[in-house]
Amino acid sequence: MVFAGLEAEKRTDELFCHNGYPQHRKHDTPLMEIRNFDLIQDVPVGDRLHLIDLGVTKRMLEGWKKGTISSWSRKWSEGTCGKITATLGLIHLPAEIHRKLRSIDYLSLWKGSEYGSFLHYASLVVLQDNFGEQEYRHFKKYFCGISLLSPSAFKDYWPIAGELLDSFIEELPSVHGEQLMTSNIHNLQHLLEECNRFGPLGTFSSYPFEINCIISSA
Repeated sequence: MVFAGLEAEKRTDELFCHNGYPQHRKHDTPLMEIRNFDLIQDVPVGDRLHLIDLGVTKRMLEGWKKGTISSWSRKWSEGTCGKITATLGLIHLPAEIHRKLRSIDYLSLWKGSEYGSFLHYASLVVLQDNFGEQEYRHFKKYFCGISLLSPSAFKDYWPIAGELLDSFIEELPSVHGEQLMTSNIHNLQHLLEECNRFGPLGTFSSYPFEINCIISSA
């Protein structure tokens, strides 16, 4: 399914509770009975782990490597993959990040945190020499948008992050093809609103609850 454009009307808690979106709900939920709980605004879609790291970033990186990101893309050659892996091996991550970046030969085995580390610490260096100018400029909008929304220190620039992500979404069909306009790409447009409501991306992430697939004490 393709989610095109940014102009769709926003859903509301009132219409959801009165079954105004029959294609998007099968049954009533006990959450509807919670007072002062908005089923639209209080249920974020911008989970750092699933929407960004294991969602958009993984989909793009695997698509570039395999040549499946668009009908006209070519997969990275063995030489390109080797050069990228060598570059990843030279990157020293901050001390608080305990998992080093692995070879992209093991891309399918990467954890969400590895995709996050790639985005923030390696992507601009790795992709600069393996992208055309248009693709690289387009990717930088995604990189900057996510980076600005990640810490509270950049809160004054969050509106710019929202503009960058909207531009990334709008330009994506012409850069990589409409088939990449998935729900994950579509949901990037909601990140600014959710960060304004809940805080930086890390504050409403599911990372603390998915250690070894169990809910942790965090």
